[in-house]
Amino acid sequence: MAEVEQADVYVGIVGFRLGSVDRKSGKSFTQLEFERAVELDKHRLIYIADDKTAVFPATAFEKDTRRQSKLKAFKGTLREQQVIQTFSTADDLAEKIQRDIQRDFPVASPQPGEDLQTEFDLSLKTIRDFSLTPKRLNGTEVRLSIAMPSGPFPASRVLCEKFNLEYGSTIGAYVTIKQPSDRNATKGLRELYASGKRVDLFQRLSTEKRTEIYASLLFSEADIEKSRAEFFGYSFNPQEEYDPSEDDGSVYIPPEGKVILLFTKLA
Repeated sequence: MAEVEQADVYVGIVGFRLGSVDRKSGKSFTQLEFERAVELDKHRLIYIADDKTAVFPATAFEKDTRRQSKLKAFKGTLREQQVIQTFSTADDLAEKIQRDIQRDFPVASPQPGEDLQTEFDLSLKTIRDFSLTPKRLNGTEVRLSIAMPSGPFPASRVLCEKFNLEYGSTIGAYVTIKQPSDRNATKGLRELYASGKRVDLFQRLSTEKRTEIYASLLFSEADIEKSRAEFFGYSFNPQEEYDPSEDDGSVYIPPEGKVILLFTKLA
């Protein structure tokens, strides 16, 4: 879901198997991703394998009748909501995707006035609109110039759950937005997160004093008590003075999950 939210375009390729199914909703993950793309009004390109001309091995076909029914229903939904295309071979599919991407996302020559400052101005307008109606603009991408005063930290479990990020594979950092330079508009945007394959790049960014990035504006209706995860747990004493003969007044912060060492080989 996080990948869909950060994407510029959703490309759906549907063959003859339902794929993995979410236990809670009973829908395939492909269908859930498509529904999220619709909710965010992402640009969508849908390709369905042709029932009559597509050549696939027998293992590529769904054999379970219930799963076949679910797949058929999903394809029906796609045809109702989208202008879909069919494909028969991998080469046919690749050619159609390339053609459609080039058609819908042409590489334009820079025009007068389309400079960096103009892009920051557009980002500022988006941020201002987002502050009024965050759900309507959820997932919109903006360009920012940022500084990271401190290093990254692990994202808490509740934050990951509310934003569809993978707990234990997501990190965050507190940032200062330099551009757009309107601090009143950007004052609420102080936390930047990265998940999955973007984590390594994010960690490299944290060593830079200032850098320019693209980031998606995300909103959750849920209240989130803390942003930082604690994997090990720790105790601290909030009182400056206490009587050691009595309760020492220490507070224990439990870990979110469990951390262990797993032996791999001798050094």
